[in-house]
Amino acid sequence: MESVSPDAIVACSWALAPPALLLAALNFPSLFYRNQLSRGSTLVAIAASSASVITGLKIENPSVAFMTGLLECWIVIWASVLLLRFNPPADFARLRYTKAPRNLSEFEQDGKVWQRFPETISLARLSWTADLLISFRRAGWSFEHGPSGAEKKPEKSPKARKEWPPVGVLPAVVKVLLDYLTIQGVNWTSPRLEHKIDSPQLLQALHVGTWILASIPFINFCHSCWMVLGELGQWLSPSDIYVSLDYNPSPWGPVGAVIEYGLAGLWGVTWHNYFKFGFQSASDLVFPRSTNPKTKAILRLARVFWSFFLSGVIHFCGSYMLPGPTQPLKELAFFLLQGVAVALQVSFFDRMVNQQWRRVLNPILVCAWLYFTGPLISEDQRAGGMWSSTETVDAVQ
Repeated sequence: MESVSPDAIVACSWALAPPALLLAALNFPSLFYRNQLSRGSTLVAIAASSASVITGLKIENPSVAFMTGLLECWIVIWASVLLLRFNPPADFARLRYTKAPRNLSEFEQDGKVWQRFPETISLARLSWTADLLISFRRAGWSFEHGPSGAEKKPEKSPKARKEWPPVGVLPAVVKVLLDYLTIQGVNWTSPRLEHKIDSPQLLQALHVGTWILASIPFINFCHSCWMVLGELGQWLSPSDIYVSLDYNPSPWGPVGAVIEYGLAGLWGVTWHNYFKFGFQSASDLVFPRSTNPKTKAILRLARVFWSFFLSGVIHFCGSYMLPGPTQPLKELAFFLLQGVAVALQVSFFDRMVNQQWRRVLNPILVCAWLYFTGPLISEDQRAGGMWSSTETVDAVQ
């Protein structure tokens, strides 16, 4: 068995420093949430730590490098949400999978048991904060007492455990294996097709398609691993309440949204929502929600552009860390162009074309737009070493 090199330990510690600092802030609110100065200083420290990782840490594996850069940038956005937009220790509660409250930090509401921030320093508090740290989609969390303007989404009621539950540990493990095989299949097939294509137009379509088709199972693989952990936790727990897909929903929306809403449906509904809540909350920090009819539409459009900008920034950081000769500004430009296209579609196209024709034209326009703008991101990632026949599979392993 190969030993772990000291350099690898240093690199992992370096990369994990920003989320560790945010976790410490959540665990000790009396120090880090004392006032706006302490919150802002903590955010600056996290941002500086993440910046040092992005600019200084060198990772040879392209997929690992890209995801490290992306997540280092994301943790800064998530920290701004948890430090400036909300006050989690005071306002948040997480769903507990029990029939009745078991301690003072838990309470029952509408047939569900919720857990407030544990008052004492304990493993329960660490579990609560660690769960929040990785719950980017806010699934299983209530922000009922958040600041004005915080969105409220109804939670579905838990289902009682049945003799043969709808998910279970074994099906979740099978899903992980299927996602892994899909990644392997895409990355095995694409290079072999590439050698048989002479047309530059078809080659461009293949590269864009590979980027999309490889990204989807890779994201699904991460989601499936999350499902396995959740299913194991429920299987080992004494709780009589079963956590079904209601509490670990798919990150993907219906494909039909592309037909109904075009690019707005693709990015707002169909594409994965792992970062959606964080982007929206961060956008609210810069462009507060307004009930004024004169400014409401403008601020809403500004929030949409800001969300696309943030998405471009995290991909910029991922591209920056790739070992190959990349141009990170291309990935930022890709997402900014998506925002421009969505704004033009909603403002002009949707008003000029009736619904019946939109349903016919939307999928065509989406495919055409991705064909022309997709190379900004797909070719940049390929230049950095991603989407080869073995590299992504090795990264997953």
